Amino acid sequence: MATVYLAIQESLGREVVLKCMDSDRDSEKDFIGRFLNEGRIIASLSHPHIITVHDIGTVEDMVWIAMEYVDGGDLKTRIEERRMPPEEALDLVAKVARALGYAHQHGIVHRDIKPANILFRRDGTALLTDFGIAKQTTVDSELTSTGTILGSPFYMSPEQAEGLLVDGRTDIYSLGVILYELLTGERPYLGDTAIKVIMQHIQSPVPKLPARLKRYQPLIDRMMAKDRDKRIPDAEALVAEIARFTGHRADGDDGSDAAARRAEALAATQPWSTRKRISTLTICLLLVLGAMGIFYLYARTLQNAAIVRQVKQDDAASANLGAALPRPAPGAGSPSAPGPGNVSRNEVARALEVLARKSLRDDRLVQPPADNAHYYFSRLLALEPDNASARQGFQEIAERFVVLAEKEFSRRNYAKAQGYISLGLQVDPDNRGLLDLQSFVENRERSLLDTLLGLFSG
Repeated sequence: MATVYLAIQESLGREVVLKCMDSDRDSEKDFIGRFLNEGRIIASLSHPHIITVHDIGTVEDMVWIAMEYVDGGDLKTRIEERRMPPEEALDLVAKVARALGYAHQHGIVHRDIKPANILFRRDGTALLTDFGIAKQTTVDSELTSTGTILGSPFYMSPEQAEGLLVDGRTDIYSLGVILYELLTGERPYLGDTAIKVIMQHIQSPVPKLPARLKRYQPLIDRMMAKDRDKRIPDAEALVAEIARFTGHRADGDDGSDAAARRAEALAATQPWSTRKRISTLTICLLLVLGAMGIFYLYARTLQNAAIVRQVKQDDAASANLGAALPRPAPGAGSPSAPGPGNVSRNEVARALEVLARKSLRDDRLVQPPADNAHYYFSRLLALEPDNASARQGFQEIAERFVVLAEKEFSRRNYAKAQGYISLGLQVDPDNRGLLDLQSFVENRERSLLDTLLGLFSG
């Protein structure tokens, strides 16, 4: 996104960090807009635990941000070097929570809370930085609506991973993941692909702390609750909960549920007509979403049926191959030799493998009919049931579909991703990556339908 320099601000003789983006090198206006948005967001915040922006501007085709330089390292490095004592970890999380609370009060959700974005001054002061994908909830901005999932998969909240609208609770979840890592020295969810990690954030239960740390489990459970309505509601409430664990006062908070009082006060002051209008709009929106969901499921069913028919046709054509090919004579130890106008089974097998490999290279995985990698590998397997190359070919086709499906997930094209999953499973029903992806899709759809049914039945 940018090139970062350690520079000298000559007017004051101080070291600063200079982040520069050359718009000629990146024609994507979305990235430039997000870059400038980061500078404006940080410049609007003045808090002891948020990095300071000194200036922002442009020079010819280059846009730049000058911000505070700190040389105390980052939290990622500290986690790698040692495991923090619980008291120190909770104190650090409370400081970051105060910074987040201040940002949330100003309508800003960070959305990328991770150890690498928590820096330290030389005196040990923790600073929250890198608001590059922050969302200003009070501004109608499309800077982050690029169709991709933004943030780090290891620290991403379930709602952010699913591309839903987020609020301050998504930062609370990410901070809970960091607290778990500070206490145990390990990330709660691991995987060899981003989608596998994301699926665990959505589906897997909140991880359990070791027995020696079990007193902190209730705090982890509430920070990392999958349902954000069951999560700690805001940063102020989080600081108060941490204070109850550490025995320290939460900067004047007496531990009462201040967040609940604020919500009740807001509801009480909101005119009844406004609340009624909001409820009507909400019901209309849910009806539209329900209709869209039903149409999506119907379209996906038709699409999958067409996919299954095509693959079955390829399999049927392959099953009839043997009758048209020369077979060894009874008692012969080798395939028949080619005669005039005749070819041997070995020659046919070699030709099928060449055609299959070429189709694979050209990404003709299951289309067009009778001229694709699956078709040729199927015919090769019908000819030689123990052919290792054909079986390996099926696995390679399935892995291609894993990559294609993950790419569409990142773009939130869920219907297209499901199509790739269905195709891949027809080729290799036991492919682990495709089965994981299918489980992810089914849980998303089940969650949507359960939500709609619950709303209408209630």
